[in-house]
Amino acid sequence: MLGVPIDTPIRGYYFSLAVVTLMTLLAVNLTRSHIGRQWMAVRDNETAAQLMGISITKAKLSAFAISSFYCGVAGSLWAFVFLKSLGITSYSIDTSFKIMFMIIIGGIGTIMGSFIGAAFVLIVPILLNMIPATMSLPLSTGVLACLEQIIFGIFIVFFVIVEPQGIVRSVRNLHLKLVAWPLTVNR
Repeated sequence: MLGVPIDTPIRGYYFSLAVVTLMTLLAVNLTRSHIGRQWMAVRDNETAAQLMGISITKAKLSAFAISSFYCGVAGSLWAFVFLKSLGITSYSIDTSFKIMFMIIIGGIGTIMGSFIGAAFVLIVPILLNMIPATMSLPLSTGVLACLEQIIFGIFIVFFVIVEPQGIVRSVRNLHLKLVAWPLTVNR
């Protein structure tokens, strides 16, 4: 990029960090713009949005086009910065499910939720591999893989049924309770 090859992991990391930072800033500003407000209006209530003069078809198509652009940038970073090549085995159904888990667990419809969900999905397997070693438990990698799937399944079911807005909403609710804590009355 700009005459500097991305040949080491640290250069790839900094390049990815720069692209993700730029794309995040664009997404935050886009959600605060006129187009972002149209998307939110259509998401919340299509009939009310249409009565306010918003073209539903135009709003949905623009949301689809911009989200497709973001997916394309993410896929190219995955293929050419992380994997260093692109082939038929570069993507699997497991990768698709992990991306979906990141969004659901972090919080659907939030930018910060995507980051929190990604951190959660990446950190849980690392912690699961560390626990047996620290506690001297003889668990095989197959058992740990099954345990990982069980934990993700429990979180997916919980966040889909109980808290559809994911960890972000749970943290916001906890923050609001802590701020109002001395003034709350238990009944």
